[in-house]
Amino acid sequence: MPPRNFLRDSLGFAVAQYVIRVLLMVRAVVAVRLLGPLPDGAWNALQLVMDYGTTLPPMGTQRRIDQAVPARIIEGDPDRLARLERAGQPPPGFQLLRLNPALAIHVRQGRP
Repeated sequence: MPPRNFLRDSLGFAVAQYVIRVLLMVRAVVAVRLLGPLPDGAWNALQLVMDYGTTLPPMGTQRRIDQAVPARIIEGDPDRLARLERAGQPPPGFQLLRLNPALAIHVRQGRP
């Protein structure tokens, strides 16, 4: 790719990112004005749960369970099936600390 095209594409990408960020800020201000502070906070919390609670924590675990559970059902061994189901559900605190190293450092230092 010629340097001129690379520079043009890079600047176009950067400008698009800034435009999107400005539009998201405008949307946030409009949402607070329309909803008020409490419903807007509840909406943001719901969005965080939807984003972090469904996409990040599984980290490929769900796909493996989808492959292994049918085999365990066919085998007819309820103990192995129950163990497999529990394996796909790590403790919530573990997921939080794994996904947020800054929080892990904060907790390790004993700060509230």
